[in-house]
Amino acid sequence: MTEGNSAALGAGEVKRSRKNTCSFTVAGLPDGSDLKVELVVDPSLKCASGAAPTVSPEPTTMNIARFQAKVISYKLACG
Repeated sequence: MTEGNSAALGAGEVKRSRKNTCSFTVAGLPDGSDLKVELVVDPSLKCASGAAPTVSPEPTTMNIARFQAKVISYKLACG
């Protein structure tokens, strides 16, 4: 994660979870900052039809207070 052209913020970790899902955890972010959160899919990932999958939900902006944790569940869909 970066902010503008600055150095990296926080520390990220990706882990495979149950039911063929994965989780991405980011810790150590500055308190009280507005964060734009979105899932960006690699262009090489395609559906069986050859189309790019759709991502939901749309990008969102959130503010994280001290000692707060937020969860966003993203889904990829074909067709």
